[in-house]
Amino acid sequence: MEKQRRSPPLILASASPRRSRILSQIGIPHEVRPSHTNEDHDGTASPLMLARHLAERKLQSYLETARSSERKSPWVLTADTLIDIEGQIIGKPDNREEARKMIRSFSGNSHEVITALCLHNTESEATYRDEAITKVVFAAMNSEEVEWYLDTEEWKGVAGAYRIQNRGACFISSIHGSYSNVMGLPIHTFYGIVRQSGYAMSCSDQEHQPKTPPLG
Repeated sequence: MEKQRRSPPLILASASPRRSRILSQIGIPHEVRPSHTNEDHDGTASPLMLARHLAERKLQSYLETARSSERKSPWVLTADTLIDIEGQIIGKPDNREEARKMIRSFSGNSHEVITALCLHNTESEATYRDEAITKVVFAAMNSEEVEWYLDTEEWKGVAGAYRIQNRGACFISSIHGSYSNVMGLPIHTFYGIVRQSGYAMSCSDQEHQPKTPPLG
């Protein structure tokens, strides 16, 4: 029997542990090599265009800073996730007060979670792009519930100040679209660009744990 072709591990140019976890869950071997880039913007782009631009910027940053000798795979994945509520772009809160304002704006309201993906092959120089949009509806929250949730500190380091995969789910009445998108990596959308690119996913559930660079 012919041995199944398997592509080398992806380079995940993202520091998001949630994206890494999702890749592991669906059996994608990968190495975490965060791309450090400035995410400032002038506010003129639409939320969708901004997400696309930032995902592309992260890819270019990785390609410019990672030396060829350090690239153990030609496959690079970048992503950017942001939240759009009534045309206002929501990022990560810097402190508890910012997180409080975000959660209060979501309470009894809906917003969209937008993720743009770029999968690039450094050998062919081809880039495959797509995005996903998920509508998230929050139930109304009273002040005690808002403060209780802030006390969990789940708001730290995450766009929108909540985690749908943790206690944030207590206040989400419905979602319309990809659940995994709200965590930062829409699985079906990712699979779509994988199919386009020719990247060969393995059927084995072995050897798909992420490899991270040593600290130091």
